[in-house]
Amino acid sequence: MNSNNIRRVTLTLFVGVVLSAVLEPAVAITPSQIPLNIGISAAKPNIMLMVDSSGSMTSDVTTTNPASLPSAAPSNFTYNCKTAVPAGSPVPMVVNSTGTPRFCKSSASCTNSNQTNFSKNKCFNNTSSYTVFYVGTTSQMGPYTGLQLNWYFSKNNFVSGSLAGVLTTTSKRIDIAKQAANDLVDSLAPDPGGRATVRMGLARYDSSSSVEGGMLLTEIKELDSAQATVLTTGITNIPTSGNTPLATTLSDIGKYFAIGETGNLKLHPNATTPTSTSIGTIFSKANGTTPHSITNATCGSSTCTNTLAAPILGYCQKSYAILISDGLPNGDREISPSLRDYTGDCATKGLCVSTPDNAINLPGGGGVPLTATGTACNNNGNWGNKFCKNGTKAGRIYEQDGSDYLDDVAQALFEMDLRPSLDATKKTKNVTKNNLVTYAIGLADPTLQQESVLKDAALVGGGKFFFAEDSKALASALEDTIADIASKISSSASVVANSSKLDADTAIYQGKFDSADWTGSLTMFPLSVSEDTNGDGVLDPGEDINGNGKLDDTSIGNSLWNAAYLIPAFGTSPGRNILTYNPTVTSKGVAFACANLSASQKIALGITDCANSADVGVWRLNYIRGDWSHEEQNQTRTDADTIRSASATVGIFRNRTHLNKDSHIKVGPDPWLLGDIINSNPVFVSNENYRYDKLSAADGGTLYKQFVSDNATRRKMVYVGANDGMLHGFDATSGTDGGKEMLAYIPNAVYSGLNGLSSPSYTHQYLVDGSPRVADAYIGGAWHTLLVSTTGAGGKAVFALDITDPSNFGGSNVLWEISDTQSPNTTDLTSDTTGWRGFAKNLGYTMPQPSIVKMKDGSWAAIVANGYDSVNNLAVLYIINIQTGNIIAAIDTKAGGATTPNGLSTPITVDTDGDKIVDAIYAGDLLGNMWKFDVSSANPSAWGVANGGAPLFVACSNSSDCNNTRQPITAKPQVSGVNTKIGQSAKTGTGVVTVMVYFGTGKYFETVDNNVANAQTQTFYGIWDTNTTVAKTDLQAQTITDEVTQNGFKMRATSNNTVSYPTKKGWYMDLLKPSATASDGERVVSFAQFRNGRIIFSTLIPIPPEGTDICGAGSEGTSWLMKLDAYTGSRTPDTAAGAPWDINGDGVVDDKDLLLINGTKIAGSGKQSTVGSIGTVAIITGGNGLEHQIGNGSNQDTAPAAGDNNNSSGGTDVAINSSNGSGSDPNGIEDHVGPNGGASAPGSRQSWRQLQ
Repeated sequence: MNSNNIRRVTLTLFVGVVLSAVLEPAVAITPSQIPLNIGISAAKPNIMLMVDSSGSMTSDVTTTNPASLPSAAPSNFTYNCKTAVPAGSPVPMVVNSTGTPRFCKSSASCTNSNQTNFSKNKCFNNTSSYTVFYVGTTSQMGPYTGLQLNWYFSKNNFVSGSLAGVLTTTSKRIDIAKQAANDLVDSLAPDPGGRATVRMGLARYDSSSSVEGGMLLTEIKELDSAQATVLTTGITNIPTSGNTPLATTLSDIGKYFAIGETGNLKLHPNATTPTSTSIGTIFSKANGTTPHSITNATCGSSTCTNTLAAPILGYCQKSYAILISDGLPNGDREISPSLRDYTGDCATKGLCVSTPDNAINLPGGGGVPLTATGTACNNNGNWGNKFCKNGTKAGRIYEQDGSDYLDDVAQALFEMDLRPSLDATKKTKNVTKNNLVTYAIGLADPTLQQESVLKDAALVGGGKFFFAEDSKALASALEDTIADIASKISSSASVVANSSKLDADTAIYQGKFDSADWTGSLTMFPLSVSEDTNGDGVLDPGEDINGNGKLDDTSIGNSLWNAAYLIPAFGTSPGRNILTYNPTVTSKGVAFACANLSASQKIALGITDCANSADVGVWRLNYIRGDWSHEEQNQTRTDADTIRSASATVGIFRNRTHLNKDSHIKVGPDPWLLGDIINSNPVFVSNENYRYDKLSAADGGTLYKQFVSDNATRRKMVYVGANDGMLHGFDATSGTDGGKEMLAYIPNAVYSGLNGLSSPSYTHQYLVDGSPRVADAYIGGAWHTLLVSTTGAGGKAVFALDITDPSNFGGSNVLWEISDTQSPNTTDLTSDTTGWRGFAKNLGYTMPQPSIVKMKDGSWAAIVANGYDSVNNLAVLYIINIQTGNIIAAIDTKAGGATTPNGLSTPITVDTDGDKIVDAIYAGDLLGNMWKFDVSSANPSAWGVANGGAPLFVACSNSSDCNNTRQPITAKPQVSGVNTKIGQSAKTGTGVVTVMVYFGTGKYFETVDNNVANAQTQTFYGIWDTNTTVAKTDLQAQTITDEVTQNGFKMRATSNNTVSYPTKKGWYMDLLKPSATASDGERVVSFAQFRNGRIIFSTLIPIPPEGTDICGAGSEGTSWLMKLDAYTGSRTPDTAAGAPWDINGDGVVDDKDLLLINGTKIAGSGKQSTVGSIGTVAIITGGNGLEHQIGNGSNQDTAPAAGDNNNSSGGTDVAINSSNGSGSDPNGIEDHVGPNGGASAPGSRQSWRQLQ
C-alpha cells in the first residue's frame, strides 16, 4: 500500500476489535483514548459506499485549471493542427487501450477499435469554450476553455508536431476512486481473529440506457473478512459508462434502507402536520405512481429487491451513505413528486426554467464568460438541457438532463424514520429514529468545489462534504468521513452528593459528556425528601405533599444549573481564574497567561512572541481560555453564526458550537467551553469533619474543631477534571453563584496535548481525567483543606492544590506537581532498578485515585499508586509529602517487568487502632496480586511490603494453575473489621487487629477490555487478613444460583454456604450466570461499599449476553448491583429483615420483597440495572430511616436535564435506591477499621429510578 492509502481505522466508538482469552496484560498496557462505554454497541452502524461509475470517471485526474498555463498556446499553434475546433462544438473523446485520452474528428470516426481515425490536426481556440463527451455515452464534462484543453491534450512542453497525448503523471479518476474505496474497506475490516465493527455495502450507478438510478453491487452485511473480499472484488470490477444520476441513486439507496417496512413513512416529521405517505409513492418514478427501486446486481433487476435482507436491524442503529462522485448530476430526473423540492428552496417544482440563468465565469476558465441564449428549455449551445428547480439557483450549471434534487432526497432521508415500526415503543422512549445520514466527496473536478449541489446535500443530510483533487486528498476525505460518523452521547463518571443525610438542601452533581463534539456538562439536581415521613409505608394524613394521592419516595428533580452554561465569556470582567504550574520559576503556581509560561510550555502551544497579537500560539492560548474569535465556522450549523469570521485565514481553530443533532441549531453557550467529563468523579467540598480532634495537640488536634467551625460559611464547591485540560472548581450551591467556575488548574504535564484541542481535525484525547481526592491536613502550623488529583489516562502526573479558601484561590495555592519527567525534588526522578524507585520510568498513567492521610512518622502524605504503562512495568507505591511533593517512601513490590507488564491500582489506607493515623495500606495490581503494605512504624525506612514481601493473596480463575490464570485487580479494595461470625476475637493472639479485605477482579481501560468472547471468569473476594498469606484454596466458594424476573426486575439469588472459620480464610464468588461454565465478560472495576455487615458492589458487563435486542448491548451495557453478607459471601437472611430491595414498589422493605424460587421465599442478592452500566454509588440516609443509593447510568433512556438539548446532551441516567437504614456514619480518616467497626464507605439497598 502506498502513502496515499487510508490509515487503519479502529472504530472503538462502535465495538471492541481484538479477542482475548483472558483479560490479562500481554506486552503493553495502553489506555484507550476513547471512552470504552461508547465503543461497544452491538448495533453496528451501516455504511453504504456509492462509487461513481459514470463515463467521466475514466478521465485523468489532472487539474483543469493548472497553476501556470503555457503562454505559448495560441489557437493557431499547431502540433499537426491545421485548423482549430470550432467554438461551441462538442468534442468527442475516447480512451484507448493504454489509457490515453484522444479527441476525434467526429463521434462516428472515434472508436476504441479504430485508432487510426484519431485526429492529429485539430486543436482549440484559447478563448472559446467547449464541452467534452465520451463516445458511446451521453455523459458530458465541462464547459472548459480552449486554453485548458490545449494544455490537457498535449504534452507539457508543447513541442511542435507532437501527437496529442496525456501527461504521464496523471491517473484516471476511477482508478483513484477504486484504490481509495478498497483502502477504506481494508481499514474498517477487522484484523485476523478480530470482530466486525461495521456493516457495509456497495452501490454504483445503473448504466443501463433504460434505467435512471442506482445498482446494488453488495448487500450491507457485517464487514468481516469474507464481506471485505466481496466488497473489494466488487469495487475493482466497477465499469465506467453512462450518466451521473446522483439524486435518483440516493433515493434508491433510501428505499433499500426501508426494506422490512410495510406501512407509511412520515415526510417532514418535524412539521406541525407531517405527511404520512406510502413507501411506493415516496420512492416512485417522476410520474408519482410507477415504483422505482435500486437494481440488484445479483439478478440484474429492480424487481428482485424483495430478496434482499433488511439492512436496519435495531431501533438504535445508525446508517450512513458515502457518495464519491466526480461530477454534477445528469440523467437524473426520475425523482418522485414527494421528494422533488422537499427542501422548499424553490418557488415551484417545475421541470425547466423559463429563463436561462445569468452568464457566469467558468470555473478555471480564465475569466471567459459563457453566455446562454434563448428561452426554450432544450439543448441550447453549450448549456445543454437545463433541468432545475425554478428560479433560486442563479449561477448554477446544470449538465444534460441534470437536476438539483440531490439535497431534497438527502434531507428527506435524514428527517424520515425509514423503519418506524421497528421497536416503536423503544424509539419513543429513547427519542431515536432509523434515518440515513449522507456524506459526499467530490473528486477531481474543481467545479464541484464551487457548485453547491454536493455541499447542500451533505449539509441537509446530516453529514459533511469533502473535496478531493487527487488520490491523497481522497484518502484523507474518506478518513475524515469515517471519523465524523462516530457520534454518541454517554456518561461514565460517578455522581457525588453534597450530604450523606437527606434533607431539603440535598443535591447530587452529575458529570457527563457528548462524544459528538466532546463537550461536557456538570449538572446539579435536587433530591426530594420521601413523603413517608414515619416510614410505615402508608400514606398518612399530611404526607401527600404533591397531592397526587400516592406515597412518593425520594426522587431527583429538574436540574438547578449546568456549569457549562455559566463559565465566564472570554474578555469579560473579572474573567476566569485559571492557574497552571511553571516548574522553572520559584513561585511555580502562576496564572495561565503567556508571560508566565516556561519556554517549553510556549513551544507546546506554538507561541513565538507573546507581544505579537498576530501570533497563532497566543491565539491558541486565548482559545483555551475561551476566545472564539479564531474558531472556524461550523458548516453544518443552520442558524446564523454572528460572532465568528468566515475568513479561512482568521478561523483556523476547531469550532466549539454545540448543535442540536437534528436541527443543527446552536444549543447552550457559544462557544461551549467545558470539555468532556468521562472518568473523573466529581467531589463535593464543604466543611467536612474528619474528626482529627483525636490527634495530639502537637499534630493540631486541639485546633481542629475550630477549623471546622470556621469553615461553616466558606464557599461550598464541587471539583472535577475535564478533558479540556483543566481541573475545574465550581460553586456547588443553588444560589446566585451556583454553578459558576471559581477556579481552574492546567497541569504542566498536559501541555503537549493542549495544542490538539484547537485542531479542526481534533481526535479525542484524555487530559485531566483523574478523580480528585480532598481531605484536611495540618501543615505549616495550621489546618488546610487539600486536593490531590491526577491526569488519569491523560498522562503520567499527580498534583496537589490548597483549596482551603476557594474564593481566593491563587498561585500560592498550587503546592506541587509531579510527573515521570518532572518533580519538585530532582533526585526523586531516579529510575534506579535496584534501589530507590523514583518517578522516572516508574510512574505510569495515573489512573488510580490518590489518598491524603496522616503517617506514623508525623508527616501528612499523599498515597499514590504508580499506575499503568510505566517504562519499567512494575507495581510501586509512593508516599509523598503533601506539603513539598518530595518522596517520603517508594515501596517497590518487585512484581512485573517487560514480559509481564504490571502497575499498582488504587490503594486503600487503614487505621486499625482509631488514632487517625495509617497503619496499613492495601492495593491490587494488574497481575492479580493483592498487596499489604506495612506502614505501622514511626521510621519510614521500615515501611514495606508485609508478609515478607509476598502478596497477601493472588487472584486467579483456576486455582490449579494460578500463575497462568491471574485476574487483574483495578478497583480499590474495601476493608472492614471482623465480627463474631469469624469465630474468634477481632484480635489475634498477639493483639493485632485482623481485617477483612474485599475486592473484585477485572479491568476496563484498554480497547481489548470490551471483548466478551472467550472472556476470563472474574471473581469477587472476601479475604480474612490474619497477617499471613492466603491462597484461593483457603476460601469458601459461593455461587450465583438463580436469575429470575420479579415485579419487572431481573434479580439474582446466590448460595448461602457456611464458611468454617478459622480453617477457611474467607470466601469468593465467581461472576458466572447460574450453571454457566463460561464467562459473559462480567467483572468488577469499581469500589465496593461496606454497610453494617453487608458488602455491596456493582459489576460490569460490557456486552450483555442477551442477543435478541442488539440495542440492549454495547453502550447500553449493563451492571448488577450485588449485596452479600460481608463475612461469608452468602445471601442475606431469608427473612423480612434480609430482603435487600423494595421490588414491589410499596415503599416498605419486607417479606413481600423476597424472591419466590421453586416455591420458596429467599432473599435476593443481585438486581440488574435498568439504566445501563453503573459504578460506585453515592449513599444518602433519609430521615425516615431509608437509605438511598444513587449511581450514574450509561444509557440514554430518559428525558434530558433542564437546559440541555434533548437530542444531544441528555440521556445519562441516575439510579436511586431506597431501603431500610442499616449503616453507620464514617468513623475514620479515610478508611478506618476499628476492632469491631466497619469501613467508612457506606452502602444500602437499591430500587432503580431514572433521572428526569
